[in-house]
Amino acid sequence: MEQLLTFAILGAAVIVVLGSSRAPQGRAIGIWVAASTLVTLLLPSALDLSTSAVWADGSSISIDDDRMSVQVSDGDRRLRMRADAEFRFNDAEDGIAFLAPGGHMDLEQRIRRHEVRALAVDAARDGTLSFEYRVDREVQPYDAAAQAWLAQVIPDLLRATGMQAEARVARILDRGGVDAVLAEIERIDSDHVQGIYFAALATQAETDGATLARVLDLTGRQIGSDFELRQTLTTLAEDRHLDEEGSLALLGAAHHIGSDFELAELLVASVSRIEPSTAVADAYLTAAREIGSDFEMRRALSALVTSRWADQASPTALFDTAAQIGSDFELAEMLIDATPLASTGPEASAAFLRACATLGSDYEMGRVLTALVRRGESDHDLLRDVLRLAARDLGSDHERSQLLIAAAGQVRGDPELRDAYQAAARGLGDYQYGQVMRALGDAE
Repeated sequence: MEQLLTFAILGAAVIVVLGSSRAPQGRAIGIWVAASTLVTLLLPSALDLSTSAVWADGSSISIDDDRMSVQVSDGDRRLRMRADAEFRFNDAEDGIAFLAPGGHMDLEQRIRRHEVRALAVDAARDGTLSFEYRVDREVQPYDAAAQAWLAQVIPDLLRATGMQAEARVARILDRGGVDAVLAEIERIDSDHVQGIYFAALATQAETDGATLARVLDLTGRQIGSDFELRQTLTTLAEDRHLDEEGSLALLGAAHHIGSDFELAELLVASVSRIEPSTAVADAYLTAAREIGSDFEMRRALSALVTSRWADQASPTALFDTAAQIGSDFELAEMLIDATPLASTGPEASAAFLRACATLGSDYEMGRVLTALVRRGESDHDLLRDVLRLAARDLGSDHERSQLLIAAAGQVRGDPELRDAYQAAARGLGDYQYGQVMRALGDAE
């Protein structure tokens, strides 16, 4: 673009200078020469810019019944294929094994500043194929050089579009095993097509834990799209129970997902498939801490605490992670789900109450503490600390009175708990104070 501007300025200057000639004939000739020179200078660059605009990176594929249209562009090269009938490339990927009788196929490759190569294929009624090969629109023999060009184009088409991926993965597996498929995937640029190949590999290959862990790790490093990565990882873990090595690899690959939604979706889906162990639970929480959305983090943490292996997670790490949730509603929802874990030990109880203390809403804090107390599983120290937290931080008379009424039956006969109960009742309005003291009296 800078060159175009320079040429335009120079050209305009030349036209102005020559146009100032007093002789009309000389002025006309000068303007014509300058304009011709300017066009000569500008046209190649303009065409090059036009080509760059049209040849944006990417691929497209359109299928309507047996008709297929494919275009692949990478900036300097554009590859097109059109077929109006069913077709199949051969297993060696260097020729066309089948084109339905009466069918037609066109292949064209354009490389900037190079020749244009094209191949037209027609199938007779008996299935015999005829080939017309052109270079820069000139018909050339369909010889070894033409076949070598076709052998280069076919794999490029397959890698760019994902066509015939299932059959191709099967061939590569037979030829070189899982390593050969992984090597081929690394040659594919499209995240979507890589996902297709990973999924085909998962369904076709018998993989042990170590091999699956390698596949999961490579998936995380290869696929850049959050959506495609989440879908591929979910597919790889589908219909199987991952051992600890595979589970850690899955959660490690999850770190490559930047989208809060996609990461939460993967974590929620993985809960039923990963190995219940302390190391896996720690890895799960580490991944969850990367979620910035309060809603999505709550979804991920609630999926863990309501799972069959919630007891494998460190309650302290869980509740400290939950405390990162800024929304009072989302944090309260998660803590209510996690109330069974709050009474599993002193450290868990302390971490639970620390998370509760971050709630700014009296309503939400009251909901959480009341749900905990109503479970009836709180030991002496936990119930005492709940009452102390209510006395200190629960400002709403209504919410505090409802909590105390729920706790009244559990403080009976325990002087320390009774004192904490009465301390929490101080400052309540007359009506609420009367309610909570009646509840305590009735309990005793």
